[in-house]
Amino acid sequence: MATSRVHLRHSTKRTLLWGVFLLVVVALVVTPLVRLQQRALSDGADAYRTALDDTNLTRVLVTTLALAVGSVAIAVPVGTGLAWAAFNLPRRVQSLALIPLITLMIPPLAQITGWAFLLSPRVGYLNQMLRWLPWWSDNETGPLNAYSVPAIIGLTGLILVPFVFLFVQTSLQTMDLSLAEAARTSGASIWRIFFVVVLPLLRPALIFSSVIVLLLGLGQFTAPLLLGRQSQVNVVTTEMYRRTVDPPVDFGVAAAWGTPLLLAGIVLIAVQRFALRDAHRFETMSTRGHRTGGGRSRAAALALLTYGALAILLPILSLLSVALTPFWSGQIDLANLTLQNFGNVYTDPVALRGIRTSMIASLAALLLVLPLGYLGAIAIWEKPRVGRKISGIIDFIVGIPLVLPGVLFGAGVLFALSEGPLVLYGTIGAVMVAYVILVLPHVTRILGSGLASMGTSMVDAARTSGSRTFRTHFVVVLPGLRRSLAAAAALSLAILMHEFSASLMVRSPSMELMGTMLYLYWNFGSLSNVAVMALTMCMLTLVVVSLAMLAGGRRKEA
Repeated sequence: MATSRVHLRHSTKRTLLWGVFLLVVVALVVTPLVRLQQRALSDGADAYRTALDDTNLTRVLVTTLALAVGSVAIAVPVGTGLAWAAFNLPRRVQSLALIPLITLMIPPLAQITGWAFLLSPRVGYLNQMLRWLPWWSDNETGPLNAYSVPAIIGLTGLILVPFVFLFVQTSLQTMDLSLAEAARTSGASIWRIFFVVVLPLLRPALIFSSVIVLLLGLGQFTAPLLLGRQSQVNVVTTEMYRRTVDPPVDFGVAAAWGTPLLLAGIVLIAVQRFALRDAHRFETMSTRGHRTGGGRSRAAALALLTYGALAILLPILSLLSVALTPFWSGQIDLANLTLQNFGNVYTDPVALRGIRTSMIASLAALLLVLPLGYLGAIAIWEKPRVGRKISGIIDFIVGIPLVLPGVLFGAGVLFALSEGPLVLYGTIGAVMVAYVILVLPHVTRILGSGLASMGTSMVDAARTSGSRTFRTHFVVVLPGLRRSLAAAAALSLAILMHEFSASLMVRSPSMELMGTMLYLYWNFGSLSNVAVMALTMCMLTLVVVSLAMLAGGRRKEA
């Protein structure tokens, strides 16, 4: 009887503690979305009527949908093809498989501005080279236009390719490809093997990545804002932002414009879960082991090098060219190269504060999100001890930021922290809250995968030996998760150092960040400063991500 009472007391305490954690997660993730809807529904839902009466509504929704569908049409085939190419690389060039992952460390702002310098209709570097060809030799502009809808779709799809690559590559590495090996032995080409044998088995990964890319495409903000405003191309996210900055400012209408994205996220996740309800039929892992690479395809190496040139080399070279010239004219004159633009940015007190604020906010958010993500991973991993209902709710809520655009959460944090009981508008605290929300699902998923890989044997042994819960986690679990913690930190810092959409919503006139400073330079026409700031974001991201990965140590050889 006494033992039962002790067990009940411990169970009640554990449930209470996880209930408190659930409330924290709800406050972080759900409250901004609720405040968003409160704004839209205030004054008898007048904001919705204003949004529905907007003459641009249909055009904006069609453009948003076209951007999302076009992104899927580009990113999914290219990302899948690159994953298959990486799988079939000759062993001596296996390092080329890292190219799509390296692009994750290139801020979308840098890629977009780099391609703007390449594809500007009149003085874009690439356009001028194309006009050397006889087909366009008589043109004074073009033939490509960075500020058009097709260019915005193409660049967005290019930026989203690594997400598909990651999902498909992971699926390929855990798949038993004995049938593919048999087909190869029979003389089939790698692409015939891919379409006939492998592609049908990739259905779960393709569905999952397609939905993620579709959601990311619906919520795209960077390319439409930087490139679309010059040609009056607007999407839902840019309309939201415009309503918060252009007079007459109306936060309620901005919130109403965000509702289609919220509904789309809910619907698409439901469709994804329905489509993957029988995903176990596509599981092919066996106990015999499987090939993890080492093909013979030179075309695979060429495909990855081509993607690297488009996603990394060309935009970075164009940024360097603009950053090292007195002003952007579309001409490269080696005699006039200068470092003056770097001096202009690095002596600008506003820019320096923006860089410092971004670094502090990113690192502080990381220190907050790692313990939160660890608790979330524990809650999902230890369902029987936590309680299946609480665990399921935590899993669902933590995953919400994965399927909704950052601009929605930025706007929600802006509304939630602009009035009582907690007023943080205009402070670094508001930025930190937005950053924690955005990377919480990534940290939780990575640490959850680490916990699953560790198994339960060591934890069970520690508990059997009488080790208390906190001691077990600090002495047994956390050391075993060192590499997972480093990976979570690296991915979080890469995301936060690039972050633009939420930052633009929560920043104030007295507080800039790296991304918002780049946007200010862009609006003022200081394009050389834009290039310097974009390169600075790339360099700082590379440094902090490298340090995070080094902290994880090297993988021990078996």
